[in-house]
Order: sequence, then C-alpha cells, then structure tokens
Amino acid sequence: MKTLQKRFRAFTLIELLVVVAVIAILAALLLPALSRSKAKAQGIVCLNNVKQLQLAWGMYAEDNRGRLPPNESVTLPNKFSWVQGYLNYTSSTQNTNTQLLVDPAYAALAPYIPTYHVYRCPSDPTTVTISGSTYPRVRSYGMNWAIGWPSLGAYKTFNRQSEITGPLPSNLFVFIDQHPDYISDIHFHMNMGTGNAMTFVDYPASHHAGLGVLSFADGHAERHKWQDDRTRIPIQRIAHFLSGLPSPNNPDIAWLQERYSALK
Repeated sequence: MKTLQKRFRAFTLIELLVVVAVIAILAALLLPALSRSKAKAQGIVCLNNVKQLQLAWGMYAEDNRGRLPPNESVTLPNKFSWVQGYLNYTSSTQNTNTQLLVDPAYAALAPYIPTYHVYRCPSDPTTVTISGSTYPRVRSYGMNWAIGWPSLGAYKTFNRQSEITGPLPSNLFVFIDQHPDYISDIHFHMNMGTGNAMTFVDYPASHHAGLGVLSFADGHAERHKWQDDRTRIPIQRIAHFLSGLPSPNNPDIAWLQERYSALK
C-alpha cells in the first residue's frame, strides 16, 4: 500500500513580497484609526479627571460653609492649599511627590480624592530624571488664579461660593488642563490685556486634537476647541518658553478672559 505524502511548496519571493505588502497596507489603514481611538479614550479620561477635581472642590466648599479651597502660591510645601508642589524639568522631587496631592496635611482636596492618578492627564508625556531614573511628573492641571487667591488688583477674586456672581458659576472656569511647559506653581495665570496687548502667561494644553479641557464653578466640565494656531503650541520641555509673547486679537485668550474673572 502506497504511503500518501503531502507536498509542501515554499513561498516564492514574489508571493512573500505580496503578503508583506498586504500587511503593510492593512497596518497603514488600521494604525491611524487605533491612534485616534487611543487619543479619544485619553481625552475622556482627562475630562473625567477634571470632573472629579471639580466635584471635590464643590464638596470642600459644602463642608466649609461656602468657603472655597485655598489656592495659595506655593514654591515649597509650606502653605496649605488645594494641592502643593512646584513642577519643572529639574531633578526636584516635587515633580514626583504624590504626598503633596493626597496627604491631607498638605492638600485641601485630599480627603475627597484618595488617588494621585486623577491629577495627571494620560496624554501628558512629560517626565523628569532623578538619580538616573526617569519618572512621570505628577500633575497636569492648574486652578484659575482668581479663585481662592486674595487679590488680583482691579479684577475680582473669589473665596466664597456666594461671591461668584459675575462671571456666573456656569461661566467661571476652575480647573484647566495646562500645557506641560507651563505647569509650575498650582495656578493658571491670565493676562487681561485686550486687542494688540493680548498675551498668554500660561498656555492651556491642546494635545487632545486641539481641544482644551476645563471645569466650571457650577460643577460641569467640558472640552473646548482652541481656534488659533498661536494657542496650540508644541511641547518643548522648556519651562515657560513663550510666556509673554504677544498674541494680538487671539480669540482663545478672549474666551478664557471672559471665564477667568471680571472687573470689580
């Protein structure tokens, strides 16, 4: 009885090249879609982070008879505030110290947010090197400087919920996803100049396909599309590298100014 033998034929070079080409085409078609899906998911997480910060901010006020969380300027961890820590690109351990976010001895929001992960946007790529090892920085968000701060000269500051009458709570932003190169102290600062005098002090983040992420004093959070290319600046890993650069008639600055504070 004859033994049946299977014959196996090797791929020819042309067939192999065809297979490789098909795989390359499929990858080219699928990878952008996967990248967009990942970016969308990261944007949703960032929005949820800011929403949680806003809820904690509101709960603190409820527990303190309408007094808003302090927003003190903190270079070193020595003043009680909503969180503490000064971030930059040096080897300072404040860049990585999660205790300044979740320890109630330092952070007013700590009793309401037990995990430090909420303070970092998943799209924030920035790291620091300490003792030869690389670590992610711990915070991506800042608070409107007009909230919880004693005085801004001719402009209103808000230290109690009852003081938020103009802008209205639905139109006063509290937390903002901040451009990584402008995360330093815990504030988001604005220059209130108009027209040709418009400048950014701190830039908002725009790594969610040109979208900013903010929360507001009435409790809602939203994504906002930045309109001007001068707002959507790349990450350079250089602290405040364009701060004070004129950006005349920038509609994004005007939009933020309306939601930052108002003349007394």
